[in-house]
Amino acid sequence: MSYSRKPGPLDEAPDLESASPMAPVTTVGDVAPVGMKGGGGACGGAPRLRRWPREISWREFRDVDERPPGEDEDAQIHAEAILDDDVSVCREEGRFRLGRFGVRLQVTEADTWAVRTAKTDALRAHEQGHYDITGLDARQLMHDLAALRADDTDELQRLVSERIERSRTKAQEMSDRYDLETEHGRNTAAQVRWEAAIREAMQGGGPLRPPA
Repeated sequence: MSYSRKPGPLDEAPDLESASPMAPVTTVGDVAPVGMKGGGGACGGAPRLRRWPREISWREFRDVDERPPGEDEDAQIHAEAILDDDVSVCREEGRFRLGRFGVRLQVTEADTWAVRTAKTDALRAHEQGHYDITGLDARQLMHDLAALRADDTDELQRLVSERIERSRTKAQEMSDRYDLETEHGRNTAAQVRWEAAIREAMQGGGPLRPPA
């Protein structure tokens, strides 16, 4: 995940009531907002999560003849949650928060590959799990960013950057655990348990709880 710009421009707005909490149910793709309900006005509308949830396809993977040096898996997907450029900031009850903003899940093509002779439905399902783990973390990131309040825009910028870095670290740790416990999808029983845990988190709107 990356973030390199200061939130802005500032929307000077009168004190408004806080928007209602993040909705527990996400919607598919780019169709509808994911996150807070209500709100809006001069401080902008609900944040949006784009490109998740959705089903990935092999077309997004670069074909290779063999595993890259040092790799012990047959495919890899690299997805990151990216904060959109058109972020606004508004003042509410004397403090600053993000106004209009969105997060998108983006696949890094240069770091997404598959051994062409090893592509199976089971392997794609395993890579889907990696993508959904990142998506679940992106959903939580949106919730965290929407809740931020700061005394000035510099502090808000720092808090946003900290939350994004924390999100990146957490998603990578969860993805590494997923690979370790499923043996990159080769442990069928563990893969089934992880898929169930991911599905439960997606449908329930809560955080991902790894299977016991």
